[in-house]
Amino acid sequence: MIKLMIVEDELIERKSLCYLLEKFFGDQIEIVYEAADGSEGLEKALELQPQIILMDIHMPGMDGLKTAEEIKKELKEVEIIILTAYSYFEYAQRAIPIGIVDYLVKPFSNNKFNVAVEKAIEKIRDRENQLNQRYMMQQHIQRLGVFLEKEIVIQLVHGTRLSIDQLENYKQLLDISYNTFLCINIRVDLENILDGALLETVKGKFKKSSLQAVGYVLVKELVLFIFGENLEDQQTSEGIASTLKEVQCDIEAIARGLCYIGKSRNYRDMINIKTAYSEAKKKIRKLASLEKVEARNKTESFQYPYEKEIMLCEKIINEDALGTIQIIRDISNYLSTHFENANLEGSKSYFKQLYVLLERNIIQFFGNTFHLEKLENVHKAIDNTQEFHDIQRYMEKLVQDMIDIIAHHKQDRNQKMIESVKGYIEENYKENISLKQAADFIGISSYYLSKCFKKEEGINFKEYLIKVRMKKAKYLMREENKTVQEAAYEVGYPDPSYFSKAFKKYVGISPTKFMDR
Repeated sequence: MIKLMIVEDELIERKSLCYLLEKFFGDQIEIVYEAADGSEGLEKALELQPQIILMDIHMPGMDGLKTAEEIKKELKEVEIIILTAYSYFEYAQRAIPIGIVDYLVKPFSNNKFNVAVEKAIEKIRDRENQLNQRYMMQQHIQRLGVFLEKEIVIQLVHGTRLSIDQLENYKQLLDISYNTFLCINIRVDLENILDGALLETVKGKFKKSSLQAVGYVLVKELVLFIFGENLEDQQTSEGIASTLKEVQCDIEAIARGLCYIGKSRNYRDMINIKTAYSEAKKKIRKLASLEKVEARNKTESFQYPYEKEIMLCEKIINEDALGTIQIIRDISNYLSTHFENANLEGSKSYFKQLYVLLERNIIQFFGNTFHLEKLENVHKAIDNTQEFHDIQRYMEKLVQDMIDIIAHHKQDRNQKMIESVKGYIEENYKENISLKQAADFIGISSYYLSKCFKKEEGINFKEYLIKVRMKKAKYLMREENKTVQEAAYEVGYPDPSYFSKAFKKYVGISPTKFMDR
């Protein structure tokens, strides 16, 4: 039920309004209070927070306009309908800048009364629907913001030929304000131990020390980059070491096994970000003695190419088609040297397991709403192959399809994000909103929003805001016969003169000439 309050000094008028409301809107509206003057109305409005107020304009003490103005300062979304006698009509028109939804001149017909109340109800319902949609979109965008960070970090680590400008752009996308950084690589033997929740927990531990942390989780690895003002400082260095020891203990307690952590040196130039990543990975290999184990296993029994599997996941997510094809071929060559005569059944078994790993980790990376080819379809297709090279060609096509799905997913995500921003503009174009406010609203950097907005819409954020305002202004003047001053107020221009200049620049003619036409 929509909460409504009546502010009217005449008892008979209040009872008449109650009767009409009960008769025509009894199933939609609840009358929460009847105030006899403006002061009482203001006090009770702030206490009860009604969604609609029927306000008499001429009352003893605080008049209706002053009361409405004070209420609107605190309850910006309340819909106020002014009730006025004909002799006060011009006075009532002052209500326009306050944000009054409508005004009724006494005596008014039931039909006019119903139209005014229905208009207020419709605005409230529309706003509720927009809020629900906005909430759902915000939840979606917030999840995508996490994925965006992971995608950018993977691009930084694995992207080829990144220029200094591109590297700096990525820093802005991630809102990184420091130059000095180091890389941390965490690996465990068990799957499903490292996940997004753990990544956020680890990042939170570093943020407590005023350090910025970005990263991602893939397969059995957690990759993290730590940025700080002075990482060489002894206290900061000791703090990082202490945090890593705490993280290692926590993970080993969960995994009930060993957790390996490799840390790179400190670097001051983003151009060294791949070097830092490689350095941290090498320390992991040394700690886990993986290179010795793999060398020994080559002479003893078949060992899955673990490092290649990680690289394959990373390159698929990074949409590196050539890189993924090359790794599939490397894995195929590896299998052919470990299975005599390229044993078909053994290769089929491996590639089926590989797809399970890819599916699980890519879906974990992008979220449960992300869909790849069904597992049973892939297994069936692999089982139906007759030659070793047929499996290789099928896997090459499969990873290319994955890349296409990921590219479409990213494009769809950006479109939804821009739709969310456009919805934010539609709701708030009357206010002095900025690109940063819109970016904060959906939880991404203003730099990234600016870049995506221009790409999707062809114009920048400010130009789109002006477009919305001018479209609304033209409607108000053409369809609702609003004056230039009224239209200016309603689309967020407190200075009609400035509005006229902006309108002429956008439309090509002045508001007055537009109205004449």
